Amino acid sequence: MVLVVSCWALIKGENHNYREAYDHYLPKGHYPFNSINFRNLAPACHECNSTYKLGKDPAHNHSGRRKAFYPYAPIAQPINIKVDLLHSDIAKLTLADINMEFGPTAVNEQIETWKDIYGIEERYKAKLCTESDGKAWLTQVLDEWKELGRDPQEFLKSLELNARKRPFTDCNFIKKPFLDACYRKGLFDEPTPANPGSV
Repeated sequence: MVLVVSCWALIKGENHNYREAYDHYLPKGHYPFNSINFRNLAPACHECNSTYKLGKDPAHNHSGRRKAFYPYAPIAQPINIKVDLLHSDIAKLTLADINMEFGPTAVNEQIETWKDIYGIEERYKAKLCTESDGKAWLTQVLDEWKELGRDPQEFLKSLELNARKRPFTDCNFIKKPFLDACYRKGLFDEPTPANPGSV
């Protein structure tokens, strides 16, 4: 099994004529002897490979050696994400208004490396602030509540099942923690004009 060590973005699969580039996980500039090692080539989306990672070294930083996830580990490491919002005005949500905690703590050093190499925290927070992702997810819950009478708790329960079984579908791995944070901030208490999707 391959752990997609980058952003968990859409990686082209077997039904595409073209595929994503392979990243030299250990940069060939630092490890030239590893440049033709197939176990050092990991699939990565263009943004991960060409915008964020570039020549960053997962095994070392300015402080010295560090732990990193291995792309070809026999068992993929699950990562937990908890989102907290500093306020409930989703229309004005910015990256600074979002706190994220990643786990489990047993692999904290690897997680910190992953976040550093691929700009994970910034990119996930940005996703939650966009009209087409985070705000749209909240709007979906509120619209289904208002127009279909579907209780938000029912929606979250269904999403929990989907996030557990299919974490990468519709970005469930980050969608569920975000909507949990919205729930804790009282955004599902009653629809108000300040909330997207409500009247």
